[in-house]
Amino acid sequence: MDNAGIEAVLADDAERGFWLKPVGDPTRPVDLAAAYTGTIEFAKEPVGLAVGDVVMVSRIGVSKVMYVARCLSAPELATDAQVAEEPWRARVRWFVRTENLTPDYGRNWGRYMLKPFDLVKEYNDLYPEVPAKLDTLRRSAEIVAIPREFVAYILRRIRAF
Repeated sequence: MDNAGIEAVLADDAERGFWLKPVGDPTRPVDLAAAYTGTIEFAKEPVGLAVGDVVMVSRIGVSKVMYVARCLSAPELATDAQVAEEPWRARVRWFVRTENLTPDYGRNWGRYMLKPFDLVKEYNDLYPEVPAKLDTLRRSAEIVAIPREFVAYILRRIRAF
């Protein structure tokens, strides 16, 4: 499942950022069938996020990895016309266009138990020399930088499905 996209990231040694981004509206029920949309939205400008960066996206409420994507655009600010057409954008005006690297996994993410905070504990126990830290997400950060090795660990877990 998703081997081409996963292998490309695992084999690529390009200089790029790796990120974890929780998504979802905390006031709405979790839809375990929610699918990849082609963009990732932000309330504030995602400083540091660049074209080519890899973002692991998780769903708040159930704290599960939904998919892993590559950024295809720099952060963009939605226009007033876009907000008028899609009123939900008033809350999350910034966005990046992305390519889903794990489409098969992404269609079935609700069936799997890949939980970021559990994964970071497992990973840090196995690889303490390059720890991953998600603490800022507990303090309302919108996105957090994570080590390439942590993303590789998660991609290998996804590849196993």
